[in-house]
Amino acid sequence: MTAYLESKNLHVEYTGAHRSTYLARIPQDHTADDVLAPEYFGKLMASKTLTAGDRILIEWQDFSKFGELVVLGQVNSINHLITSAIVPIKERAAPNIPAKWEIRWIGGAELHGIFYDDALKEGGFVTQELAAIRIHTLVAMDVEKAAVRAATSQSKAAPKAPSKPSTKKADAEAA
Repeated sequence: MTAYLESKNLHVEYTGAHRSTYLARIPQDHTADDVLAPEYFGKLMASKTLTAGDRILIEWQDFSKFGELVVLGQVNSINHLITSAIVPIKERAAPNIPAKWEIRWIGGAELHGIFYDDALKEGGFVTQELAAIRIHTLVAMDVEKAAVRAATSQSKAAPKAPSKPSTKKADAEAA
């Protein structure tokens, strides 16, 4: 199956006298090979006037990969746009997180979600790094809670102060 970039995902970042720079937000399920294929941007040539020398900054919607392309030529009759990677497409390494935790792309408004034992704990993280920070915070909070529980279960309860004997006169005045 051939992947194509939808026009809603390509935006002009800078319009120059001779060259323009575009930002392409690549769907998370498209591969680097899809993006480098001549037909990937081919259907956008007329609507976005992509021409030789233009730059296309590329970033995946989940921020997992980045790169930059230069437009080398067009073949309008078959909707092909010839590009070359001037900044190679690079995939980021996933952040280190504790065992049983996982970061997954959910998409939509939820973006990245954090999961513990396959159960969604929280969503809405723009990048994996922000999700990883939240995971480390949650783990640290659990460690702190466990330490407080252990400390309070080992300490003896303070003896209660003896109460004052009540008098009928003091009780009547209070009422």
